[in-house]
Amino acid sequence: MPRYFVPLNKQGEIDIEENPIDRSNLKEFPMEDYEFKVVVSVLLDFNDKFDLLIDYAEDEILPAEHVAEALEMTKEFAKKFTDEKSLKAVNHLIEALEFAKKNSTLLYFWF
Repeated sequence: MPRYFVPLNKQGEIDIEENPIDRSNLKEFPMEDYEFKVVVSVLLDFNDKFDLLIDYAEDEILPAEHVAEALEMTKEFAKKFTDEKSLKAVNHLIEALEFAKKNSTLLYFWF
């Protein structure tokens, strides 16, 4: 199942790079499979804007310095939707980005 992870502390940032199996220092945001299909467009925008490779077959880190801008991009993206299921998917990403911003840390995409 795809998910977002946000480190809870500095050890969590290290664990993502060195030991992603140890999740004790990470906040996990599990995704439903359909959510990726809803948010893929904004994730591709992140790729272009921040020179990343977020893809269903790739894990990727959104560095902390890009989280605030990615959050604003996602909030703007959310305005395109009116149906509850799509809004839930986009709001799930917003929740993860807000948590990362609040903690001044990165967001890890694990697909």
